Amino acid sequence: MIKILEERIKELKEAAEVLELLSHDKKTREIYESRQKAIHDQITNLQGAVMEAIDL
Repeated sequence: MIKILEERIKELKEAAEVLELLSHDKKTREIYESRQKAIHDQITNLQGAVMEAIDL
């Protein structure tokens, strides 16, 4: 599970780098911001699940 979280964090960093390169195009920036938020939400959900499993 930790490996999955590490991979997701790497994906977020890569998305931020791409966003920086494409930030001059508003439509493209909105698409990437949406994708980045979705990835962040997935990581948050996974972290919550891991913490809940640890507490069990």
